Amino acid sequence: MNSSTSTGDGERPGWGQWGGGPMGNTSAESAETPSAKGIKAGSALYLDGGVIEIDSSDDSLHTNGSAVVSGGTYSLSSGDDGFHADADLTIRGGEMEILKSYEGLEGASVTIEGGTVRLTASDDGVNAAGGNDSSSLGGRPGQNQFSQSSDYFIKITGGYLVVDASGDGLDSNGPITMTDGTVLINGPTNGGNGALDFASTFEISGGLLIAAGSAGMAQAPSTSSGQNSLMITYSGTQKAGTLVTLLDDSGSVVAFAPSKDYQTMIISSPDLRQNTSYTLSSGGGSTGENSDGLYTGGTVSGGTLLTTLSLNGTVTSLSDSGEAVSGGMARPGGMGDPGGGMGGDRIPGGGRPR
Repeated sequence: MNSSTSTGDGERPGWGQWGGGPMGNTSAESAETPSAKGIKAGSALYLDGGVIEIDSSDDSLHTNGSAVVSGGTYSLSSGDDGFHADADLTIRGGEMEILKSYEGLEGASVTIEGGTVRLTASDDGVNAAGGNDSSSLGGRPGQNQFSQSSDYFIKITGGYLVVDASGDGLDSNGPITMTDGTVLINGPTNGGNGALDFASTFEISGGLLIAAGSAGMAQAPSTSSGQNSLMITYSGTQKAGTLVTLLDDSGSVVAFAPSKDYQTMIISSPDLRQNTSYTLSSGGGSTGENSDGLYTGGTVSGGTLLTTLSLNGTVTSLSDSGEAVSGGMARPGGMGDPGGGMGGDRIPGGGRPR
């Protein structure tokens, strides 16, 4: 229920307040001060085991410095961030479920090396240093503050991450890199956010990425990536639970059913190859094993064939009818590269000031 009481057992007057005073998650906050946070640490927070369940009106897990999770089982429900670190946040192991949050995982940098994280966020799922749009930095008590000297990035080198975000799925005030692991994003349904949002580049060289969301601010991984990516833009909004199937001649690659309505889908997999024919289908069902909407094994039946396609580069952007789409904001290598950065193409349909 994300509620708190004051030291006098009175109901807390409002979000970010304790006994009538504002509660900010800044480095000036004393460890001895009464807090609406679940677990709060000063310079660092290290978690490597145990079972922790938290229902808090402010951050469930918070540190004014760095945090490392190496193991343990966590069930978190927060009125603000599920897990917040003013400096680096690193997930190396454990099982974490963030049932409710404003931002799911947030730090000046966020690194996921292992473990399993499933999160639900009313704004961004994973946010580095306020994100590219700085949506987490204003408009509420206890707003986050990050040092301007910090290195901002999201890095994924392993693990299993499932995101349900009403804002951006992954939002970085710097680059995003992915070399391994599995990332499944059920992103925003409004055009002012995207499943991916980054300030410079998103370079992917390994692992499985599937990101479904709205079309207005959709971004694709960078063309400088070492792994191929496909971005599909549908002519209309697809209903939650509608299976997307991308198959090669051997009948394998991806079968995924987003849990929310979507108009774009990004797929990046080691199995995606250039100069190979793929079929894209919508609907139907699969007899495969279902994990968070991702089906493995089994067979697909009952779907509608949308188009046959092939990849024409590291990042291929197509409509659901197979026509080329100029968009996806695919970035060739950074803010200063021709055609990249903030001047890259956008899919028509809206946008927000950057």
